[in-house]
Amino acid sequence: MNWAKGWTAADAYGIFTGPANPTNPVSTAFVMATGFQADSGFTYVVESSADGINWTPETVVTGDGSYKLFVSDLGLSANLLHRVSVQ
Repeated sequence: MNWAKGWTAADAYGIFTGPANPTNPVSTAFVMATGFQADSGFTYVVESSADGINWTPETVVTGDGSYKLFVSDLGLSANLLHRVSVQ
């Protein structure tokens, strides 16, 4: 809610351009993203864990010098860790 819309100096000077009360975004999925620089000549393993003790391999990434982004679905759990290691 934009409490300043409609009666403040900021509104009078045209600082606000959107509606006073924009709608809330709706999320249909919980995801987590981890990004890393994948240097050429290296192979990376992305793993996930709900407890930080037991790790599950998710994917293997071959480095090509670019930035990589790994996105995983959290499902019904909000607890998830990612780690990236060089193989």
